[in-house]
Amino acid sequence: TFYQGLVRSVAWICGTTMNSWYSITPDGKHLALHAHIGLPKSWLDRVQHIPIARNSCPCGRAAHEKHVVVADFDDPEWGDFRHSAESAGIATTWAIPVFDDHHRLLGVYGIYHPRSNIYPNSEELSAIRNITSQALKIISQARTYIEKRAHHWLGTRTSGLFPETGIASF
Repeated sequence: TFYQGLVRSVAWICGTTMNSWYSITPDGKHLALHAHIGLPKSWLDRVQHIPIARNSCPCGRAAHEKHVVVADFDDPEWGDFRHSAESAGIATTWAIPVFDDHHRLLGVYGIYHPRSNIYPNSEELSAIRNITSQALKIISQARTYIEKRAHHWLGTRTSGLFPETGIASF
């Protein structure tokens, strides 16, 4: 998928082996896992949908606070996710929220490390933000194009069928 390619690209550029991409759900209260590499099944089972909240895993917290969160698994804010992270061999997580041009949250990119006290430098954060932002702009433009084409196609297929009601019959 497109998101899987995004995750693989950022992982390759950053030299990391455990990564994820979460998109915000339509209700705006959760993140849904869309792509990942290198993460153990035990962790994936736990984080398919995560709450956007302060006392969530780092990705949920980053979405809630709208800024980068770097946390070791012994951080008290991990809440109920702490044991799962430790069992999965995750010691440090970088959670980078990604926004559109209007500063609306689109999702969170997660990078996981098996060692504690691993912190991103400004170049790494900038690269991750730039790559994910550009990729999401492509997705947005593709959706707009598809919506316009679908609207046009439906308009040409239904025009004049029931002009007085605007209802088409198939």
